[in-house]
Amino acid sequence: MGMHTPMPPSRIETATIPELSELLGGNGKIGPPGEVESAAVPPPTHKKHPDTRNLDVSGSAVGTVQHVVRILIVDDDRTESASLHWALSQRLAMELVGVARDGAECLNLARRHTPDVVLLKDIVQVVDCMRVAETLADELPEVGVILMTTGWIRVDTRWRDLLHAGISGFVTYPPPLDALLEQIDHVSEHQRKLRKHLSSKSVKAAEPPPLIDHRRVVAFTGPRGGCGRSLLASNLAVCLAARNRSVCLVDLNSDGGDIAPLLDIHPHYTVGDLALAAEDIERDMIANVLVRHSTGVNVIPAPRAGTLQGDSLTPYFIQRLLGFAREQHDFTIVDTAPGLNGSVGPILGVAEAIVAMIGFDLIRLQQGAAFIAELAENGIDLQRIITVLVSESDHPLIQLADAQRILSTDITCVVPFDPMTALESVNKGVPFVLSSPHKPLSKAVRALARKLTGESRPPQTIPWWKRVLGVAGNGEADED
Repeated sequence: MGMHTPMPPSRIETATIPELSELLGGNGKIGPPGEVESAAVPPPTHKKHPDTRNLDVSGSAVGTVQHVVRILIVDDDRTESASLHWALSQRLAMELVGVARDGAECLNLARRHTPDVVLLKDIVQVVDCMRVAETLADELPEVGVILMTTGWIRVDTRWRDLLHAGISGFVTYPPPLDALLEQIDHVSEHQRKLRKHLSSKSVKAAEPPPLIDHRRVVAFTGPRGGCGRSLLASNLAVCLAARNRSVCLVDLNSDGGDIAPLLDIHPHYTVGDLALAAEDIERDMIANVLVRHSTGVNVIPAPRAGTLQGDSLTPYFIQRLLGFAREQHDFTIVDTAPGLNGSVGPILGVAEAIVAMIGFDLIRLQQGAAFIAELAENGIDLQRIITVLVSESDHPLIQLADAQRILSTDITCVVPFDPMTALESVNKGVPFVLSSPHKPLSKAVRALARKLTGESRPPQTIPWWKRVLGVAGNGEADED
């Protein structure tokens, strides 16, 4: 019998073709995984699989395909997804409609292409696998979902919940090929019957809008220290939590973290302990480090000094840590070291919003302008930057319009000069948005919170005596 000639995979989502090609050969065609770790996926054989291609005596695919199964793979590991796609393409008449790296991308691709089967890894970011399965069951009941379990979800104890969520089949990850093919046959046959039944109905549901992910990583940075970056970050986290947002405050300042004393917490573990695990960091490790503040903010503190080396915060570690935090919270607030050295660049690369804190004097404004220009040179989209000026005087000598011209960017808010309120907050370990909610300093933080949440300023109440005297001005009442 001749050698089995691999057929090239079917059409893939356009954005994934170069990446898969680079991983598996670089010649534009997806070949065998080679040295890729794929022990759980056996090599292609000449075994005839039911409901797929017919093989002639030479092992080549001939004849007509009874059913072409349209498959969407959801896996954040590009190497494993490419290996799985290649292995399936040797044994199954299939069309790969796309490879999604997280739950939100999976839902968007499924709505666009309506695959027959979704191969869903149980660990996905942005939108978890249970919510993905439930959404597909509600919006696209004709799409079958096979869960590839890594052990993160205990199928033996939660199988009722998984079936209720709309998951049709289960297979271990990385999946044994024969077991996976059996599941695909079973699920796709069931979904074909269901699709035939649904097609007989005349009313077609309106296409739902794409899923919009509102979760955000917000990084605090600046050209130099001394602007109260950690103090503002901790107060912003508390302010967002008061607005019924789930918040994680992560201290990644390699120069020594200040978040823990600012919130008067005494952690047993810090991000330095997580950094020891390096690339082996997992969710349960992060759960052991999280400290729950009385305001509801989850805190991942940094060591005070000396034990957190900047080179231990690798780009992969940062991406994985912030990815896990983002997956479970509406806002992940990150405090960084000043400048762009060490770990700051990778942190800003992950963040959806960057709060750049700059002193409100001529020298610091010039430093801020150079810092923003450096951010742009490093590929940071200026639309992601939220510029905050920190006043160090009751009467700044520079006008706000002049400051905007120096920085060549819009200024979101100005933090007023109030050293007494800030110092009291630091010494007591109580956020000033709680101890002094009506001070201008707290109002500036609430304005920044509204900017991040997209809330509009609530209607202002004007005192009756000002309305009678006709002296009511704009912006005089407290916004909260």
